[in-house]
Amino acid sequence: MDSSIFPLSNFRQMSEEQLYSSKDTDEEKEIFLRNVNAYKYNQFLEKIIPNCFKMCVSKKPGQSLSHYEQNCIVRCTDLYVRTWLVTAKAFTTRVEDDSKPYNVSEEYFE
Repeated sequence: MDSSIFPLSNFRQMSEEQLYSSKDTDEEKEIFLRNVNAYKYNQFLEKIIPNCFKMCVSKKPGQSLSHYEQNCIVRCTDLYVRTWLVTAKAFTTRVEDDSKPYNVSEEYFE
């Protein structure tokens, strides 16, 4: 199956059961999930690049950006991505910790 033509346009409105049927192969499911992740990452970048552009490009650019401006945008987007990854990891850890049952000894209630 060609991953470049796998549909992504309506995946947000679909339930997990609707995303793929039991007759879909594991490879097709993997391709779909990779495409969904790529789509979400591109959406994320589309949100942060304008912010970085505003911070890094002080004047109206000409035909091209300066070396400094290009590096600034790369560093800025990298910082956003790293911050998001740290935040997501902390959130995941917090959710996992909160879902564990508390082990309270009986001595606590005496």
